[in-house]
Amino acid sequence: MPSLRKLSQMSAMIYSVRTDAQNSILSHHEKRRTRLADDAAQLAAMGHKQQLQRNFSMISMLGLALAIINTWTALAASITLALPSGGSSSVIWGLVGAGICNLCLAALLAEFLSAYPTAGGQYHWAAIISWKRADRAISYVTGWINVCGQVAPSATGPLLGSTFVVDIISLFNHSYDARPWHQFPIYVGFALVALAINAFLLPNFTLRRPSSGP
Repeated sequence: MPSLRKLSQMSAMIYSVRTDAQNSILSHHEKRRTRLADDAAQLAAMGHKQQLQRNFSMISMLGLALAIINTWTALAASITLALPSGGSSSVIWGLVGAGICNLCLAALLAEFLSAYPTAGGQYHWAAIISWKRADRAISYVTGWINVCGQVAPSATGPLLGSTFVVDIISLFNHSYDARPWHQFPIYVGFALVALAINAFLLPNFTLRRPSSGP
C-alpha cells in the first residue's frame, strides 16, 4: 500500500499538471483574443468593420488549402496524359515548373493580403488597384472567376475519386465491363460525403471566437 506521503505527492503533481494545462488554455485564448482585436483595429483603420467570425485555425487553413489545390490527386489523374506526351521527364519537370509558378502567385497574393487583409480577397484587391472608371466591372469579373474556380473543384474531386474506384475495380476484376452509368452513383456518393463533412462535421473542428467574459 502506498504511503500517505506518496499519495499526497501524486495528488500535488496531478493538480500542478492540471493547473498548467488550464493556464496554457487561458493564455492561448488571451493571445487569440488580442490577435482578433488587433485585426479588428487594422480593419477599422482601413474603413471597414469586422463582421465575420474567424473560425479557422492555422491547421484548418492548411488543410483547406491542400484540399482546394488538390495537387497530387490532379497529378495522378492527369499522369496518363503527361506520360505518353513527354515521358517521365515532362511529369517531373512539369511539376517543378508548376510549383515555382504557383509559389510566385502565392507570394503576390501574400503581398496583397498583408496590405489589405479583408475577406473579399481578389475581387476587393482588383477594385483597389484598378482604374476608377472600371473598378466595379473588374471587381465583378474577378469575383465571378474566383467563384467558378471554387465551384469547379467541387465537381472535379468526386469525378477523380469515382474514376479511381472504377479503375481499381477493372484492375482486379478483368471480367468487369465498366459502363458510364456505373461511375455516376459513385460520383454522387463522393459528392454527398463531401457535403456531409463540410455542412455537419467541419463546424465541430473549427475554432470558436472566445467569449469576452471571464
